[in-house]
Amino acid sequence: YQLCVNAVQGVQVVCGFHFKHVLPTSRRCLRAWQKQVPAQSAQPMPQNWVTVMALLNILRGEWVIGLGLVIAFDGYLRVGELTRLRGSDILLPEDGVDSFQNCGLRIRYAKTGRNQFARITDPAVISVLRYLKLVTGAEDLVMRGTTGAEMNAALKWATGILGLSFHFTMHSLRHGRATMGFLGGDPAEQVRLEGRWASRKSMEIYLQAVTALLLQLACPAALSSLFKLGPLFRGVLLRFV
Repeated sequence: YQLCVNAVQGVQVVCGFHFKHVLPTSRRCLRAWQKQVPAQSAQPMPQNWVTVMALLNILRGEWVIGLGLVIAFDGYLRVGELTRLRGSDILLPEDGVDSFQNCGLRIRYAKTGRNQFARITDPAVISVLRYLKLVTGAEDLVMRGTTGAEMNAALKWATGILGLSFHFTMHSLRHGRATMGFLGGDPAEQVRLEGRWASRKSMEIYLQAVTALLLQLACPAALSSLFKLGPLFRGVLLRFV
C-alpha cells in the first residue's frame, strides 16, 4: 500500500511540473515536496567584485545593466524587483515627501508583501539613483526593459572575462550584501529587516561568512589587486553620474 501511495505521489510530483496549473492535487503535492528540498544557497558575491563586474558591463556599453548591479547589491534586490522598478519608485529626500530623509526604492511587489521599502545607503548608488530618476519617466522602467535572464547573462559574461570559476547569479548579490552587513557588525535582526525576509530562519540561509571568506582566499592572485580597487571604481561611477 505504501509503495502504491509513493508511486501515485511520485506521478503527481512529476506531472506537477508540467500540469500544475490544471491539476490542483499535483500542485499541492509539488509544493509540499519542494518544502522538503534543502535550500541551495547561491555563492555570496563580495561588494568589490560586484563593482568591478558592473564597470566591465559599462565599458562594453551595457550601462543600464552595470548600474543595475550596484543598485541591486546595496538594496538587497531580487532580480524581479530590480527589473520592475519604475521612475516613481525611486524615493529621494529632496522629493519633499520623505520627512525621514531616507533614500531608497519602493518595491511594489515583493515576496513578503506589497509596497516594501529598500533603503539605499551607499553615496555612489544614491548618486546613480538621482541620475536614473532624472532620465526616467515616472511610469517608465528604470532598467529599460532589461530582463532577469539578461542580468544573469551579464554576470556570467563578466565572470568569464575575469577568468573566475565561480557560478554567480543575481541572487548572489543578496547573499553577498547580507553577509557583508553581518560581518560588518549589523545585528541579524537589522539584516533581516533590510533584506525584507519574513523570518530569521529564512534570512540566516543568506549569512555565509565562511563561504565569503573562502571565496576571497580562492581568488586568483592576479585579480586580488583588481578587486581591491572596488572603492575607487565606485568613485568612478559617482563621477560618471
